[in-house]
Amino acid sequence: YHNPEGKEGHRVVGFAVEPMSVKHEYSGGFAWDGESSDGFTKPLNSCVVNSHLERSVISSFQLVAPGEIIIYTYDVTWKYSETAWASRWDVDLSEDH
Repeated sequence: YHNPEGKEGHRVVGFAVEPMSVKHEYSGGFAWDGESSDGFTKPLNSCVVNSHLERSVISSFQLVAPGEIIIYTYDVTWKYSETAWASRWDVDLSEDH
């Protein structure tokens, strides 16, 4: 993100995606049916609140097969950038990369 000088708020000027396969499990043995909203509020054993999940601590990878319930999660790590909004694409559009 970047804080434009003289303006209020922040602007996203870039991002990176790090896909991971994690077999999530709910705390307390809760079994989600894949449809009810109950699964949206239950804590997961496989995620620690306010902590980025590192590949080295993944205990089980998600099996992708018919009938498997897949729990999708994400986290966001915000990092300050000196890159201004107006020049955010410069590195991608230059021939020097």
